[in-house]
Amino acid sequence: MNAINVLDETGNDTRLAEQIHTMIAEAAPLVEKIAELSLPPTITYRLMSPEAWAQELSTCFYRQVLRETSGRALTSWEQRVIPRLPHGFRRAFLYAWVTEDAQVVTNRLLQPEVLLVPAALRHQGLLGAPDALCEKMVRPLVLMAQIAASQGAVAPARQWPISAQVPGHPVRRLLEGHAIWVSRQVAPLMLGSSSEERRRLHRSRFFWRRHILNLVVSQGRDLRYRKQGAWLVEQVVSGCGVERFNEVWTDPRLVPTFREFTRPHEWLQRLP
Repeated sequence: MNAINVLDETGNDTRLAEQIHTMIAEAAPLVEKIAELSLPPTITYRLMSPEAWAQELSTCFYRQVLRETSGRALTSWEQRVIPRLPHGFRRAFLYAWVTEDAQVVTNRLLQPEVLLVPAALRHQGLLGAPDALCEKMVRPLVLMAQIAASQGAVAPARQWPISAQVPGHPVRRLLEGHAIWVSRQVAPLMLGSSSEERRRLHRSRFFWRRHILNLVVSQGRDLRYRKQGAWLVEQVVSGCGVERFNEVWTDPRLVPTFREFTRPHEWLQRLP
C-alpha cells in the first residue's frame, strides 16, 4: 500500500487536491499492473503557485546538476555557467509555466515528488475535461515508477550537460512517450468504457488550447516529440511485451537512438 500525500501549498485548491488524491489512489495499482513496474512507497503531489513552482523546480534541477557534476573536474566554461543556472532555470520556468505538465523531481532525500500548478491546469482547460485531467495526473505516476526501477541508470533524465535538456533528447522522448502510453490505458479503466467517447467530446477544446499555448512557448516541439515517443513504445511493446521492454530502465545502452524513434524494428532487435 502506497502512502499518498497531495499538498495544497496554494491555500486555494483544497477541492482540487482532494480530487487528485482520489485519482491517484485509484490509478496507482493500475499503473503498476500495466507498466509492470513498482511505485515508490510514498507518492507526493505538491500544488503550487507559478512563482513557488518555478523557484522549487529551479532549486531541484540545480541540485541535480551538482550531483551529476560532483567528483569530476569542471571545465572553465562549466565553472562560469553552473552557478548561474538557478537564475536561468527560474526565468525559463516563469515564462513557460502556463504550458507545463506536472513535473517530477527528486527532493533532498532523492525521493521523487510531483510539482504542479493548478493555474496551468485551468489555462489548459483541464479542469473541465476529466479524461484529459486523469491522463495528466497519471503520467507523473509512471515517471515515478521509471525512477524507482531505474535507480539513476536512465531515469530521471539528466540535467547536465545542457544538451541533455533538449526536449527531443532520446531519454526524454522515451520517458515521456512511455508515460503517455501507460496513462492512455489507465484512464479508460478508471473512467469506464465510455471514456473514449467522452475524450472525443472534450478533445477539441483541450487539444487546441494546449496546442496553441505550446506553439507560442516552444514551437510545438514538445507535443511532437512526446507523440513520437508514445508511438515507439506502443510499437515495441506490441512486438516484444512489457517485460522485455522494461529492460531499458536499467541499461542506458538500450535507450533508443534518434534514428530508432522512427524505426522501432531496429530498436526491437537490440533489446535483450
